[in-house]
Amino acid sequence: VLVRAFYTVQDAKSPFIIMCVVVALHTAINIPLYYWIGVKGLAAGQAISYTVGILMQTKMLERHAGTLDFKRIVNTGARVLTASAAMGAVAWLSHEGLEASIGSSSGGDSILGQTVMLGLPTVLGVVSYLAFAAALKVEEIGFIRALVLRRPSGVEDPATL
Repeated sequence: VLVRAFYTVQDAKSPFIIMCVVVALHTAINIPLYYWIGVKGLAAGQAISYTVGILMQTKMLERHAGTLDFKRIVNTGARVLTASAAMGAVAWLSHEGLEASIGSSSGGDSILGQTVMLGLPTVLGVVSYLAFAAALKVEEIGFIRALVLRRPSGVEDPATL
């Protein structure tokens, strides 16, 4: 998203330079981390280098756009993370409950059983995420609600007929 913001302000050079720094840092970090903790070090190195890249992009983009209201971004991120963690717990607990009740001995290996074991936790996860995000007042949920409730053009409101 940040790279596209640079392109919007006709600046393709800055993200290129930042990505060169990120790749160099990525390489420099991955080698020692790989020898220290194995494959997990590669994931850690990528997370570290891309986090540095995001921070650099944010700082450089502020020169073009002014402040990016980082406090608001972090606040929204924390709310989304909380709603996501709660959704993960709901999906996991519902799957564990289904596994205990359906299990492979009572038809869990059938297509219907597998569909239920995948579908129900997924549906519960989506519904719970939307509920938790709404309760935590994640403002993007309002955008989604407006899109879903928006009437197609040319369709009159039945209340006005």
